Amino acid sequence: MTDKTIREKIAEIEHKPPRWKDCEHAPLAPWNPVCDTCFADAILAIPEIKEGQELREKAGRERPEIVCLCGSTRFGDAFQKANLDLTLVGIIVLSIGCNMKTDGELFDRLTTDQRNQIKVRLDKLHLRKIDLADRVYVLNVGGYIGDSTRAEVAYAESLGKRIEYLEPLVSGLQK
Repeated sequence: MTDKTIREKIAEIEHKPPRWKDCEHAPLAPWNPVCDTCFADAILAIPEIKEGQELREKAGRERPEIVCLCGSTRFGDAFQKANLDLTLVGIIVLSIGCNMKTDGELFDRLTTDQRNQIKVRLDKLHLRKIDLADRVYVLNVGGYIGDSTRAEVAYAESLGKRIEYLEPLVSGLQK
């Protein structure tokens, strides 16, 4: 006899679900004779599902930190170095996806309007990266923080994100 698949085990429970009259839970929906709490417990009692749930919980606790790099794209070398350094210590790094200054061959044939539209989209995308991050690491090389980076820092602060800087701030956000 072969072992039942997870799908077959779930189908068995769905075919003969736990009924209100067989459990101690008060019905949430009197028109539904199935106890949802007992149904969920029966599904989670399947060993393979329980094992998967435990693995998901363990993985959730052991998720590496996620850091979003912010700064002027003129400091491409600083982005590469920070990305490598953080990755090597086990941190997930979210960084710039392209550099409109050094990836010129991609943008040379575009009009100024087209380049501006792309920059707006990339700036919005970077805010979504900040949403995902546990903290923000600002690459303020030489103390420089431009308008875009300043806006990203303000956004991160509004979310309560921890913010760290490559170089110490002398007097607030410097331009």
